[in-house]
Parts: sequence; structure tokens; C-alpha cells
Amino acid sequence: MFSENQWVVPYVGGGWTRMYYKIGQNLQPTVKGYTDGSHVRAGLQLLLDVFDERAATNMFRDYGVFHTYLFVEGQRTRAMINDLTGKSIDLGGTSVLGGLLFEF
Repeated sequence: MFSENQWVVPYVGGGWTRMYYKIGQNLQPTVKGYTDGSHVRAGLQLLLDVFDERAATNMFRDYGVFHTYLFVEGQRTRAMINDLTGKSIDLGGTSVLGGLLFEF
């Protein structure tokens, strides 16, 4: 099912997160600290070596790059705190990332 030269590589991951924060409001003391949370991510990597094998060979010979991928990833982070008024605030958020990945 999986091979070293497969064109599309799906992945998922997750883990523990620690965020540091500093909150200040008008006429209120500044509050700072940290909170723990979690994150999950999932994405796809597209192997670019198959589109130009000569360039892939040169990348390995010149720089030691085994594979080059184009990737897109979605990530969700959650880390809750209480603000100065007692309301819960999620310091995390959702992001979408993309770029090049070089495997050495």
C-alpha cells in the first residue's frame, strides 16, 4: 500500500500545545501566563520527483535531498484561558498551510 515513491502521501498528527499569553485592557492590570492545550493536523504531500527525474537526481547529488514534495495541511489548535472578566477565550485557531518539503 505504501512505497517510497508513491505520488500522494496523506498524513495526520496531533499533540500537546503550550501557549504563553499577555493580556492588557484599559485601566486594568496586565495578566500574563501560560495554558496547555492540544492540536491536530492533517494534510497531503505530492511527490514532485516524478515530474522531473533529472532535477530530482541533481538535488540528491548536489544537496542530499532524497525527495521533494508540495504539501497542503490543515491544523486546529485549542488552548483555553479565562480573561479578566471571567469569560473563556480560545487562544488557538484554525490554519491552512502550504509549501515545499525537502526530505534529507
